[in-house]
Parts: sequence; C-alpha cells; structure tokens
Amino acid sequence: MVRHPYSNLTNDGDLGGRLTNKSSISTTGPSDSIDLHDDFSNNSYDFHHSDHMASAITSDGEIGEFEWNKEMQGIVLGSMFWGYLCLQIPCGMLAERFGPRYVTGIGLMLCSASALVSPVAARINVYMFVVIRILTGAFVSVLCTSVPAFWIHWAPKSEISTLQGIAFAGIEVGIALVFPLSGILCRSGIDGGWPSVFYVTGGLGLAWSLAWLFLSRDNPRDQPWISVAEKTYIEQTTKSRIHAKKVMPWGDMLRSRATWTLICTHTLYNYAYYMLQLQLPSYFNEVMYFDIQSNGLLVMMPYICTGLSMFLGGWVTDVVIRKQILSRDNTRKIMNTIGSGLHAILMIILAQLDSRSQIPAVVLLCLAGALNGLSLSGVFLATFVEIALVHSATLFAVSNTIASIPGIVAPYVVSVLTPTGSQSEWQSAFYVAAAVLLMSTIVFLFSTSAPQPWALPPAEDATVVDGLNVDRKEDAL
Repeated sequence: MVRHPYSNLTNDGDLGGRLTNKSSISTTGPSDSIDLHDDFSNNSYDFHHSDHMASAITSDGEIGEFEWNKEMQGIVLGSMFWGYLCLQIPCGMLAERFGPRYVTGIGLMLCSASALVSPVAARINVYMFVVIRILTGAFVSVLCTSVPAFWIHWAPKSEISTLQGIAFAGIEVGIALVFPLSGILCRSGIDGGWPSVFYVTGGLGLAWSLAWLFLSRDNPRDQPWISVAEKTYIEQTTKSRIHAKKVMPWGDMLRSRATWTLICTHTLYNYAYYMLQLQLPSYFNEVMYFDIQSNGLLVMMPYICTGLSMFLGGWVTDVVIRKQILSRDNTRKIMNTIGSGLHAILMIILAQLDSRSQIPAVVLLCLAGALNGLSLSGVFLATFVEIALVHSATLFAVSNTIASIPGIVAPYVVSVLTPTGSQSEWQSAFYVAAAVLLMSTIVFLFSTSAPQPWALPPAEDATVVDGLNVDRKEDAL
C-alpha cells in the first residue's frame, strides 16, 4: 500500500504519481484504436500516463506536444518514485511527533501545488519537470505514512479493519474515476488538453487539503464536531495503544521477526499489485484489443470491485474477531490466504485467455480486485497498528519504502517478458506475479498481531498495561 505513488492514495490517484491516462493520445495495437495506457514494452514513443507526454501521433493525425526519447520517458516516469522513496520514513516520524493533521494537510497541499505547476515546468524544460515530479513524490509520501498515526487515536480496536477499509476504498474509487475523467479532460482542448488534468486534480487536491486542515483533529478530545459520548467511547477503546512515547526502538524493531514478516509480505504483495496497477491498460490493449471507450470503462471495474471489497472485507474481519469466532491472528491469516492465494490462482487462469474471451477476462480481473481488497483491508494494514502501537507510523513508513521498490521493478520485468506484447509473453508475466503473490501468502502465515515488546508502554503505566491485558483476553479464541 499501501500503497505507492501511482495508486495509491486518496488523492494521489489525482495529483500524486498516478495521474493515469492524462497525456498524449497515441495509436497502438492491432485495432488501431486510440490508447491512453502505460506501455513500457513498445519500441515506439507511446507514453500513456500524464507523465508520458511524449511525441506521438493521435488517431486524428495530430502530433503530440513533446519529443522525448524512450530513455527520457523512463526518467520522467520513474522520477516520482525516487521522491516517494526518500521521505516516507521522515514523514512517518513527523506524523508521530507532531500529529497527522498538519503533516498530511501541508504535505498534500504542496503535492497539489506541484501538480498545478507541472504543465508549466514540462513546457519550460524536461529536467525541470523531472524535479517537480520528484517533489510531487516526496510530498505525496506523507499520506500513507501518516495514516497509522491517525488510526492510533481514532480507530477502536474492534472497528479498525472496517474504518481502514472505508478509507482505503476511496483510493481505488479515485483511481477508477481517473480513467474516464482524464480522457474527457484530454479531449477538452483546454490549454492543449492534457494540462487540464493537472489543473483540475491539483485544484481538487488543494481544496481537499484545506478541508482536511479545517475539519480534522489529531485526537478525539480536540474534535469539536463529535459528541462527548463518542469522544469517551473512542478514547476508552484506544487507550491501550497510547502512552508517553519512548525513544524510537530502532534496533529492537529491526531485529523483530514480526517486523520483517510484515515487510516481506508487504513487498511481495506489492509486486503483484503494481504489476496490475501499472500494466493492466497495456494488457487490455495488447492481448484483449479493446478500443479506447471500452477500455476506459472496463479498466475502472477491477478498481471499483477492490474498493467495495475493502469495505466489506474490513467489516467481515471485525465481526469475526469481535464475536470471537476466530482469534485475531487466525482471522487475519485466513483473510490473507483467501485474498492473496485465490488472487494468484485467478492470475494463472487469466493468463490462459485471449481476445476471444474479453468478458471472462474482465470478470476474472474484477474477482481478483475483490480478493485484493480482502488482503488490504483485513490483513496487514491493520497489523501495523496492532504490533507497533505508537510506533506504527514509522514502521509502516519503513515497510512502505521497501515495498515501493516493486513499483520500479514490476514494469521493468513486464517489459522484459513482453517485448512484442503477445499472449504467450503475457502468460509469463502473470505466472511470475502469481508466484510472488503465493510467496507473500506463505510468509504472512508466520506473522502475529500481538503488540511487540519494543512497542509496549513502560511497566509503570498501569492504565495502558491493564488495557493491553484486556485486549489479549479478547483476542483469545
């Protein structure tokens, strides 16, 4: 998660790194249809993200605005990842130190501003544009890394999966909406079409940032918009996680098996996640031969299914734990096995389909998206908060930094495996992703949701220790 600059994040689907399908419109594929998709495998100059404003010829014979060679396109595309990777850990520590309200609000305000100036930078100099994209990645990294610091104070233990599922479902819905929205804006002709995507999403992001700063608070006691009864309930159900912070236990945390189990699960899972997120449009174009109008709608559907299942999966997980049908550990492991294990099997089946099976392919991708949501909402997103308590933002920042590397690796691997975009080549790409996903499923079986010794409060903090003891009894089967 989670997510990554190209997906990831309630607003970064609009203004961070995703900005999908917002640039030049180029003609690719055997159907000679207009294509607005990622293409890391072609030797042509197709560039299909907003980052991909390469010289291209549209289906109307129009020449694209920029003449960037393949190497420069790769630099532009990867530039945001470098910024995203660099500041996650500092941002997580800042959120723990100063609270997520201002860290998130200011970070996304700067991210929105960088989106607004991106078209200007691109037209002045490509290297200036690269610098802006690096800054965008750095600013957007505050969102995912600040979220655990927010949930520590706001999510009752019996509702954390549900609340996180609702919040992260917004990411997937935002990504889904970006596909048709970007196409409409690119065809609008405003300032050349593609810049309007940056202007609209940057403006919306700026408005969201201001609303967040005005409405949100770091903890319930400072929130004037909720009742006293609700404040009391939230504070009573989260008190076992909150204590006077000690010095960050870096050594103990990095030597912890629970830490590395989560990091490995997160990283392996993200390979398959990014492979689909970044390469799904190319797969539709090269194997399924969808035209642009079908493509825009069909590409939305797996993301919508993911968003819906994140909400439902989080709710089901909390119900199973709350009713003590299964222990917390076993519930999370079973949900992950269902979500990731079956997802891997579906990818193997999907690899067998060709353009004669367009509808079955979309159905399988929707099912895979739904299973993806189960893994995200019911499993490791909540586990970071459970094992690390007040240090969860920093732990998630460390994990998300490492787990973002597949966002760089996956497109490269797919481009190597699919040089001509044939079905047999795509089969290899899907087999690799399925194998990695199965590895993540196995690794998570060795995880735990119990608070780790390095995250526990001082022994003299009797209130917190008593609360943790009650939590352990509630977690028992």
